[in-house]
Amino acid sequence: TPLSLLMVCTGNTCRSPMAEGIFRKSWKEAGAPYPISVASAGVGAVPGFPASKEAVESMRRMGVDISEHLSAPVSHESLRAADMVIAMTQSHKQALLAKYPEFGYKVVTLSEISPEAGGDVIDPFGKSQEEYDKTAQILEKSLKSLVKVLAGQ
Repeated sequence: TPLSLLMVCTGNTCRSPMAEGIFRKSWKEAGAPYPISVASAGVGAVPGFPASKEAVESMRRMGVDISEHLSAPVSHESLRAADMVIAMTQSHKQALLAKYPEFGYKVVTLSEISPEAGGDVIDPFGKSQEEYDKTAQILEKSLKSLVKVLAGQ
C-alpha cells in the first residue's frame, strides 16, 4: 500500500489543498520513487466547499490544478488511514491531539519536518492574491524539502 499523507489546516479551502497539490506535483517531479497518496482535510471544515479562488489561482500559476477540490473535515477514518498527518500550525496539531490522542504519534507540523516553513503557515483566507502567492511559495519550499527526504535524495 502507498505511504499515505494527510495535510491539515482549518477550513480545507486554502492551505491544505494547496499543500496537497504542491506535494503531488513535487513528488512526481522527484520521479515518484514509490507510491504516495496525499489528501487534505480541515479541523473546522464544512464538507463540500471548493478551494478559494485565490488558492486556485496561486496553484494555477505553479502548474497545479486544485479547481475540483472539495473541502472535507478531519475524521477518525481519515486519521486512521494516514501514515503521517501534516498540520499547517501548532494550533491545528493541538486540536488534533486533543480530539484524537490515539493518533498523536502520526501528527507533526510542517515546520517540525521542514524548517523552511519558518513556523506556522499563516492562513491567507480573506487576504490578497499576493498573500496567497506568498503562502504557496512557503508551502512549495517546505514540501520540496520533505519530498527530498522521503525520496532519499
